[in-house]
Amino acid sequence: MSEHMTATLTLLTPRGRPWLLEFSPGQLTLRASPDDGGRLIPRDAVGDAIDLVRLFHPRRPVLSFRGVPGAGFLLPADQAATLRSWLGPLGVSDLRCTLQRRFRYSLVTGVAVCALAVPPLAATFSPVTLALGLALLFQALAARRFPHPGQFLLESVWWLLGALRICFALYSGASWFWLLLLGLVVVYATTALRAFGLFRGVSPPSKGGPST
Repeated sequence: MSEHMTATLTLLTPRGRPWLLEFSPGQLTLRASPDDGGRLIPRDAVGDAIDLVRLFHPRRPVLSFRGVPGAGFLLPADQAATLRSWLGPLGVSDLRCTLQRRFRYSLVTGVAVCALAVPPLAATFSPVTLALGLALLFQALAARRFPHPGQFLLESVWWLLGALRICFALYSGASWFWLLLLGLVVVYATTALRAFGLFRGVSPPSKGGPST
């Protein structure tokens, strides 16, 4: 099966509200009701509208739509398989869109980390924290200019370095609030590794070649 298939799935939110997901050649349509005009999603924009990393989770596939409040679904295995069949092999457009999703707020995060490295937000200047913030800013810009599966691996390394920095802060007597932040950082590092595993077989666009 491929993106040329035609089908309709009834999706249920955690509260039991039904939504319709219609497959047609080259696009998806998400409807809150049969009379709803729906949201049309072209195949080459699916990676921007849908979190593909969560969709391809091996045990708990989740379908979530960016910018559609309440449109989040824990998919049964058969529905997840149907959607993945429609998607077909992931390509460069999916890679590019997923990188843009993950690094959409990286510029803001990088600036925030840099600000936390210098007074008055920091008690003393922290060159390590500043280097982490600058590294994230550089990586966010590079990911948009040079889409490559290795960007996810670099992202995971960044989060792991951030986790080590938090561990050092906790060891030095920082508030235990940072322990909650450490848990979030580990989650982000894990999802970045899963994204790398999902896209590592996708060849990046060659210089001057088509970017489909």
